[in-house]
Amino acid sequence: MMNDFIKDLFFRRFIPSERELPYTKEYQKALKYNEDVINQALQIMNEKHISNAEKIIDDIINSWIDVDNFAVLNAFEDGIKLGLELGKLIK
Repeated sequence: MMNDFIKDLFFRRFIPSERELPYTKEYQKALKYNEDVINQALQIMNEKHISNAEKIIDDIINSWIDVDNFAVLNAFEDGIKLGLELGKLIK
């Protein structure tokens, strides 16, 4: 029910950022591809004797996580706004 969802959200029993990802075949395939690309880049950097290769890769990953979190937060905010507007139409 919508009222239960609003209560869960209000009382912090529903925290979207802590929801588990669906471990589907598509997700597993995308995760494997991501790991393969990172490992390939790291291998190339190590072959070129780039001493701080792992730190560079970590920095890239962390900066992408920050960007992705921002995008997800904005999408969540848009979803809340949409829900509120739809709620006004139902009254």
